[in-house]
Amino acid sequence: MIITRTPLRISIGGGGTDLPRYYRRSGGRLISAAINRYVYISINTTFADDYLLKYSTIERVATTAEIDHDILRTALDLPAWTACAYLLRAPVQRSAPVPTELRGLGGLPDAFPDGEPVGLEGVALHHLLAQARRLAGAVRCAGSGAVLIPDPGTAIDLVVHTTVWLEPEACRRLLEPVLGALRGSWDVDDEETASHHDDPAPSGTDIDRELVTPAAAEQHARALDGLDPGERGWLQAEADALDEAILASPQVLEGYAVLAEHPDGVLQVAAAGEEHIPRVLRHETWARNGVITYELRWYWHEPPGADRAGLALRRRRDELRVLVERAAGVVVVATGGTVVDDDGFLVAPESLTR
Repeated sequence: MIITRTPLRISIGGGGTDLPRYYRRSGGRLISAAINRYVYISINTTFADDYLLKYSTIERVATTAEIDHDILRTALDLPAWTACAYLLRAPVQRSAPVPTELRGLGGLPDAFPDGEPVGLEGVALHHLLAQARRLAGAVRCAGSGAVLIPDPGTAIDLVVHTTVWLEPEACRRLLEPVLGALRGSWDVDDEETASHHDDPAPSGTDIDRELVTPAAAEQHARALDGLDPGERGWLQAEADALDEAILASPQVLEGYAVLAEHPDGVLQVAAAGEEHIPRVLRHETWARNGVITYELRWYWHEPPGADRAGLALRRRRDELRVLVERAAGVVVVATGGTVVDDDGFLVAPESLTR
């Protein structure tokens, strides 16, 4: 059993602003004084696998996240919105201690100053952080007690998996009401094709000269020497006809992208076929023969710093998240696809911003 005795503090003004969940957000100022009366707190283990708290009332809860008492919750450094908690035990595997100059910046270095998790523990931690980002939750670290709250705005990209192929122009028309004017990757290809439209088409001999190896060219020359002029002319005509047919045949489109230009970056929607089934879809029968993917990704012109994002950046990230979700929702409605976030978790279509 542990028993503590603390002088009773009388708050004259500003009481409660010294709690971490308040002053970390808004700062705090208070005037208080201690008197010669005391508050006693006792802590001991119980025979039950739960938590029993006695003060002006009695709480019996299964996890610390269910505690109602604000000060006790703050003492455990849990966010005020916490409603449920899960415990993960992993073998301790750490790197070298964090250099002094990297401490005090927040994030993992402060949560694990004696060495960041690596190996299996590192994999488990990053998986927990990914879950917390998707669920708008937090990860409390044993030892330091630090609470890591991932910013959902740092992973806004989405991928739609489906079996429906949208033609490039159809995809552009579908997304323009949401994303505005779009540029297609095939637009660039068309411009390049037009710029070279007047270039003379290479003959079969030219193509052979570029593609065949020196040894094969020598063997080809010896074979031609054994033919009379009529046979050589006929073979050359056949080769030229084949080249013209290949060059005139429509190009097989394996993928394309539409791009929405913004002053600070580009939102790209890339469509392509995928033979390898994503892990999250491995039990879906409709995906067994491969899927069509529509990747919605944001690319900053100048990537912002990852730490201590300012209010303007957080607002911009939230705007982009809404934009990506709206675009993904339109693709899902058109293709009946499945949405996966950047961490590989399934996303319910009804949760997307419309």
